[in-house]
Order: sequence, then structure tokens, then C-alpha cells
Amino acid sequence: MNCKEAVSWIHEYLDGHLDQEYQEKLEAHLGKCSSCRQHFRKLEMTEARIRMLYQTDAPDMTDRIMGSLPAPPKKRKVMGWLKRHPALTASVLFLLVMFSSVATLWDTNEELTISTSEFDKLIIEGNRVIVPEGQTINGNLVVENGEIVIQGMVTGDLVVIDGEYMASTANIAGRITIVNRMFDWLWYKIAGLFGTV
Repeated sequence: MNCKEAVSWIHEYLDGHLDQEYQEKLEAHLGKCSSCRQHFRKLEMTEARIRMLYQTDAPDMTDRIMGSLPAPPKKRKVMGWLKRHPALTASVLFLLVMFSSVATLWDTNEELTISTSEFDKLIIEGNRVIVPEGQTINGNLVVENGEIVIQGMVTGDLVVIDGEYMASTANIAGRITIVNRMFDWLWYKIAGLFGTV
């Protein structure tokens, strides 16, 4: 066996892949050749050091690394919910805008307002509106911020906004609508847009 063959077999021998027959020949050569024997010892020491590296456990760095990372930002539950339900969020915002715009129309003044086509048949005493006995109001009568007393007749509807009425239902041919709160007023305005009042 020459030295070139011996060097290639040394690697297989150290890896544990060399057959028994070749192991005996390599050992016989290493006993005679000091150069190959020295090369074998160097490789054997190198391989022993490499095995030692694999056997030592590296310290667990996971906890140290995770501890040095910045804390994740806290999720806001409301914002997360809003992002998951964009259609519902848009609907609610739309309703809020619509409600606030309609709420600005709600006039809280206390001024008496009367709407009728036959204003001259009415008697007004302060905030009291009177349809006197024997008088007939043809059409609708709307009284806002006042009290209406009907002793005569109203052939249309009676609408009282933020006020009171005193009348017999026999004296009013149409419907009686009382609006005393903003939501009632809003419904009255919306229904008026569609001509159902």
C-alpha cells in the first residue's frame, strides 16, 4: 500500500466506513510509515475536537432574546372590531351624521307658530289658539309651542308640536298628531316628506 492510498483510507477509517480487510492493511501501513501515522493522529485529534463541539450544549438563548425584544403593542378591542366590521361601522357613522344633522333642525324656541289656510277664523290669546264655536277650519291645522282649544270644527288633520290640545274627536275630521319629543318631531318631518301626515 502506498501513502496516497493510505490517506484516502484514513478518512474512511475515521468515519467508520472502512471494511475490516482494509482496516488491517491500513493499520499495518501506519505501523511502518511515520508520515502517514502523523497525518492520522492530526486528523484523529481534529475529529475528536469536532465531536466535542457537537456534544456540548449551547446555553438556551431563547428567554434572553425574547426578553430583549420590545413588547408587542396592545391591541385596541374597539379598533379591531371596527376594522373587522367595516360595513356596520360605515352604517353607524352614517346614522350618527344623519341624526346630528336632523337634530340641528330641531328648533327649541318657545315661539307660537300656527300653520293654516284660514288664519282669520282663529282667536289667539298668548300661547293659546282657539277655534271658536261655529267656526270651521277647512284643511289641516298645525300649532307649534302652544295650546289649541277646538270648540268649532277642523275638517283636516290637527298637528300639535310641543303643546297641548283640548277638543272632542267629533270636532276633528282628520287625524290628531301630538309631537312632544324630538323623535316624534323627526318622525313627523320624515312622514311629511312622503305626504303621509
